[in-house]
Amino acid sequence: MPGRVPWERYSGDEIEAVIAMMLLREHPRGQRIRPSRGDGGIDVLVPHASHRWEVFQIKKFTTTRDRSQERQITKSWNSLLAYTKEKNIRVTAWHVVRPIDPTREDREWLSELTADSGIPSDWIGLTTVDNWAADYPQIVDYYFNNGQQYVLDTARTLVQTLGVTGATEPSTVLQPVAALASIRSIVSALNKTDPHYKYRLSAQLAPQDSQPVMTPAPGAAFSAVVIEDGTMAQLDIIAHYDEAHLDRPLPVDLQVTITAESDDVRQQMRDFLGYGIPFTDVPASVVTAELPGGFSFADMERISVSVLANDETRPFELRGFDHDGNLVATLSLAMQRPTEARDGTERLAWTGRDLADIVTVEFRIDLRDHTVTFGVTLPDISGANPTLAAESLAALHALKAGCRIKVGVPGGPPALSLAQLPEDLVSGDAEPDYLSQLSICLALRTLQTKIPQQLRVPELSTVEQGQAVGWLHAAALVEGHHVVTSWSALSVSQDTDRPLSLPCWVRVTWHLTVEIDGAEWNLGYIHQTCKAQHWTPTDDTGGGILTPGEDDQLILTIAEGSGEENQAQLGRVHTSPIDQA
Repeated sequence: MPGRVPWERYSGDEIEAVIAMMLLREHPRGQRIRPSRGDGGIDVLVPHASHRWEVFQIKKFTTTRDRSQERQITKSWNSLLAYTKEKNIRVTAWHVVRPIDPTREDREWLSELTADSGIPSDWIGLTTVDNWAADYPQIVDYYFNNGQQYVLDTARTLVQTLGVTGATEPSTVLQPVAALASIRSIVSALNKTDPHYKYRLSAQLAPQDSQPVMTPAPGAAFSAVVIEDGTMAQLDIIAHYDEAHLDRPLPVDLQVTITAESDDVRQQMRDFLGYGIPFTDVPASVVTAELPGGFSFADMERISVSVLANDETRPFELRGFDHDGNLVATLSLAMQRPTEARDGTERLAWTGRDLADIVTVEFRIDLRDHTVTFGVTLPDISGANPTLAAESLAALHALKAGCRIKVGVPGGPPALSLAQLPEDLVSGDAEPDYLSQLSICLALRTLQTKIPQQLRVPELSTVEQGQAVGWLHAAALVEGHHVVTSWSALSVSQDTDRPLSLPCWVRVTWHLTVEIDGAEWNLGYIHQTCKAQHWTPTDDTGGGILTPGEDDQLILTIAEGSGEENQAQLGRVHTSPIDQA
């Protein structure tokens, strides 16, 4: 652990910058307010909910409080009160941070200053600040001990280890543990010294087609994949806190030529330039590339370029209203941040997914004429949670021509409103297949109440019609309905001393089973009831086959009684005269 930081040796700007960074590491979602005439007396704010902030005011003071310090703190406090009142912001706490511990007199003075405000306030002093310095020594080293150069040198070494700056030289065989230790030590050293970013390195055999496959780490600010000598290596640079890019921007100087070899690629480029919509795996060639971490490329003819979507989402609701203003549909969404046009026009795109992750909705907003267009990608429901998928499909199907759509946070007012839909969202040739998917999801949702394992919608192209009908019938039975189907023959053995009197009612108790995605589930017992008209003997001991007459209905109902009682009756044939129900 490094020794105590001599705060008194450093300038006020240095002290405030370092403490602000340590606060942001403590609160990664925090925001540093750069000094301005309208900063509201705020250095770092931490948003906890809409219009609810925790505020930190950083002061460089390393000496006992005096009149000058009091004036500066009072000015910051008054600015905070005015700013929050104007913006209708609720402050949950106000902290004055300085690298000197408060005295009793300090606490009393601050208490008097903030009295009657309803805002809890306190001092954060040297003890806490030094503890932060011990937790984040790389911040102190980076700003006070010339750590910038060390970070750059370590990053350069990491890139050289990846072998991306030149051809890999043949070498003697390395033991895996030795190679792993070398790479681990470099990545570990970089992660210990860089206060802004952390690094992740992974490697695996390259795909047979030598096409890079990138899976960015969650929260990655930059990712790079390199294939060389049959190995695919990926480096992810991940921000320690949301505003790391403001304190140390990642350098990117990338010039590529897009190969618009298909209508799909050309449309993706139009969407990107006109609305900032991300794209993936577009063929291109590199002119020059100076990228973070020391990566440098030039004159590469065969690459693919992707602009990845921001993975941060926020909850919203899409609500549909009919002609009379009645709410007819609600679809919960996880919406990404809007993207902006790259061609200088005032246009936005706002994209999101439903909770089942099967429906994509997209709003395109033209700020010049205040028009909004709405698009929905109809789903492939394979692998979805049937309960969530049923809710999403039902909501989309309820959006008929003339519906008005509004989007807002759950329980809040609309942030976006659209004109009436010109036609049903699901209509025409797509409707029968769509209703079939909805019916299957509703059936699986009901069956889930009897099955202890989480169900997923199987790949429907592999599901036979008879199997799907079985799910629908089983769900109806579980819900207490009866199911009517047909039958053709029933093999039984009758008592030779009491021959059957035909026609007659026949009832058999049997298992209710369903097969879903290769697994068979027993859901209880059912009665199968039908009318038998004909008897065909098959042996001399009473065996034979019952067949129906014109009425070939087979009525299925859930068997009442206990499991033991139904198990005892399993497979037994009961008959009764036709005039008895």
